Amino acid sequence: MIVGGKTIRLEAILVILFFVLTGGACASAVTADQHLSRDVISPSEISTVTITLRGGEIPCASPVDVVLSIDSSGSMTTSDPGDLRKSAAKEFVTGLDLSMDRVGVVSWNTSAISWPLTNNTKDIESAIDSTGADGNTCLDTGLKSAIDLLSECSGSKVIVLLTDGISTDGGHYTPPGVPGSPVDEARSKGILVFTIGLGPDADARNLTEIAHSTGGEFYSAPDANALAGIYKRIRSSITGIVAKDVTVTYVLPSSMNVNLSPYSGSQPVATVRNEGDSTVLTWRMGTIQANQSRMLSFDVSSPDPGTFILGSAPDTAVSYTGCDNLRSAVAIPPATLKVSPPGAFGLEGSGIGGSNRSVVQNISVLSVSKEVLPNGNAPCPDCPMLKITLDAPEKSCSADILFVIDKSGSMRDLDKSGLKNYEIMQAALYEMLNMASNTPELRNARIAIVSWDDLDGTDEDRITTLDPQWLAVGDPRIKATIQQYNEETCKETDLTFYETGLQKAMQIMHSRILSQANDPLSCDTRRFIIFITCRSEFKGITPSSVLYTIPRNNTLIRGGFEGIFPFYIGKDLSEYPLEQQNLTLIAQYGDPMQRGAVRPESLTAENLISRVLERMNGCGQGAWVINVTLTETLYPYLKYTGADPLPSAVTYNRDGSTTLRWNIGTLNSGERWSATIDTSVQLKLPVDVTESRSGFGGNISSSTPYSRVDFDWPALSCAAPLRRHYELPLAEGRMWITCGAPCQASAATEQSTQVRKEASEAEVPLESPPRAQPGFEGVLGVLSLITGYLCIRRS
Repeated sequence: MIVGGKTIRLEAILVILFFVLTGGACASAVTADQHLSRDVISPSEISTVTITLRGGEIPCASPVDVVLSIDSSGSMTTSDPGDLRKSAAKEFVTGLDLSMDRVGVVSWNTSAISWPLTNNTKDIESAIDSTGADGNTCLDTGLKSAIDLLSECSGSKVIVLLTDGISTDGGHYTPPGVPGSPVDEARSKGILVFTIGLGPDADARNLTEIAHSTGGEFYSAPDANALAGIYKRIRSSITGIVAKDVTVTYVLPSSMNVNLSPYSGSQPVATVRNEGDSTVLTWRMGTIQANQSRMLSFDVSSPDPGTFILGSAPDTAVSYTGCDNLRSAVAIPPATLKVSPPGAFGLEGSGIGGSNRSVVQNISVLSVSKEVLPNGNAPCPDCPMLKITLDAPEKSCSADILFVIDKSGSMRDLDKSGLKNYEIMQAALYEMLNMASNTPELRNARIAIVSWDDLDGTDEDRITTLDPQWLAVGDPRIKATIQQYNEETCKETDLTFYETGLQKAMQIMHSRILSQANDPLSCDTRRFIIFITCRSEFKGITPSSVLYTIPRNNTLIRGGFEGIFPFYIGKDLSEYPLEQQNLTLIAQYGDPMQRGAVRPESLTAENLISRVLERMNGCGQGAWVINVTLTETLYPYLKYTGADPLPSAVTYNRDGSTTLRWNIGTLNSGERWSATIDTSVQLKLPVDVTESRSGFGGNISSSTPYSRVDFDWPALSCAAPLRRHYELPLAEGRMWITCGAPCQASAATEQSTQVRKEASEAEVPLESPPRAQPGFEGVLGVLSLITGYLCIRRS
């Protein structure tokens, strides 16, 4: 065709018509791209991979069925006394298009009341107003009841689950992968679950798991005032969706190192699996809204030089469910990363040694890293210098604190302040736990609670058992147990027998120490019994009391037991000499080392923290490993020229290798030791294959010591019976020579030889580009028109 004197090919016109007619009707709901922070790195450097997902412009115009699953347990009266959850839920409903959307409501604790899906605003608001606040919490009930309302729906299905606590008192949560899990049921039925945790005691871990497993999101509301904004964000998410159940799959060579940890807090958690020569990363992204951008990042490096394809096709892709409820996928374009030696010598230390000799519970007892660097010295500034660093970890302090709390009727008595004794106890322990969470020495503490009165374990109203759980200091279950001290559990008829509390305490602490007797990592744990009581009709210490056996109990002494610390509630002990005498005996004989500094004190958070911290002094300090030696053997082609510090011994082995040995001795907790070793290269290699076919390698004798660190651990006196000797192999350092530029080398024999290899580029003649097959573009244009027509019909 000739237009304006110029020839326009039919094929071009057809292609233009395709874009005009389709108008983007077949555009993907999600597009994806990736970017490398650096395209070329050395083996000691990293490049950051960033994958960007973008949602299309037009959200799904399909109806949505939503179930508002609202926690109605008794704690909601405290978490939301103003019923702001109800007003936030009703405001959420007003933003939906009820001409096609429907809403159901579930009010739940350990049972549930359900209101079916409807688009009648008054019925929905009435159901929301009917949600109460009584009973305990069962996540399975709230989730399963909401799923049941959506079981017959065929369109988009969403659950918004609000709760302020964890499953308690018979309540259950069944995680994914366990038979009967409602999370698995929701996922199999294509239901998105958005979860909201209200207040500090909300079960963030399980709520996050529920949301991410089903393609939703978890939102944390510090208080009820934040609920309106969260509900609004969720509404925007479900009404502006272009894709749901979005999954990113990324494939790269298994020889590459991948580091996800720098970005773990700001993006979904990736699953990592190895398939042959590939590493496969997978992220579950949930939903993507119109015009939304979401990014994933991770660092990559390679110990070996080469050119690597990152995001190899066709497996690297983003899969999702689109507006038509069909699965689709879009490819992530691959990227190329080149790993090149930085100079004449490529030098690299291959990470941390000893990964195949992990010690006790996968905790790194000693970290050994090796770097191979240019030494910078003449006559071979690029020759390798080895730097070996030993790091003893910072031993974090740990403590076991057993609260032994009086549960007798006197805990119901009023104090001068107008509060009941159990209320004073609760306030002091709550504050102490908050302080402990912000105190470095106590962040790793474990807490257990046992109640006592005048009975020996047959108490039908007992709050705890003789096998209590040892919980992390921030675990909300600790406060939940303390809350159980009340008018009903502290019976007026129960008396105060100190001996009952002591026997329970010593039985639990003794069991705790024995259960960890074979765990070297627990030997520096400081263990405390906090004995809490109040003014009462009490029975004191008997002559046969277990208390008098403590000072000679070697199990307690070796187990880090610091003593029994008595605290009293709401009284001046000087006015009650018998109680003062008995509590003083508990303080005196409850101290296994008989240090005499413990005394009965008034129960306050400050006093509790002060007593524990006094005995935590020095925790985590001192010798960590002893009898430490470092052995480093160099291959024959490396000549040892010096070290800092100088080794204790240097051995030149018969096979030509050189063994250096340092007697380091003791490393304290948190201490670092390092040595550098200077070398030069002394290589004699054949250049060409002759009749003699000379070999070019050397054999290292089996009797030659391999590079390793030897040490004894643990060095702590309390764990001396557990001390063992360990050999930690060192990681292998590597070197490769790329003499594209001249290399300097010192003469290793009587005749100096310089070998230089010059590279030349062969001239490649330019050829005329091949002519295209006639008519191919025309066929492509016709296919484009047909595709465009089908897209328009589908849209």
